[in-house]
Amino acid sequence: MGIKNPKIMLDDHDYRLYRKLPGKTVWLCSHYYINEKEFRCKNRIETSGRVAYVKGIHNHQPRPRKDKYKNMLSQMVTIVRQP
Repeated sequence: MGIKNPKIMLDDHDYRLYRKLPGKTVWLCSHYYINEKEFRCKNRIETSGRVAYVKGIHNHQPRPRKDKYKNMLSQMVTIVRQP
């Protein structure tokens, strides 16, 4: 995780910061940012304090890489999964 480009990792999926709003922050799956619109992943996380609301489902498989977690910080949060 970096200060300039923060990222969330959950279930071997990456999420990038999309928008900061009053009271919540929206994170989009990194597969949202691919070129072909029909293949974009619509899964997102909305955080508010130490609660993370996971919305939607992924349209792709995770790509686990052990080196991803090398320089990251972890935090305790409550995860709420919503369809």
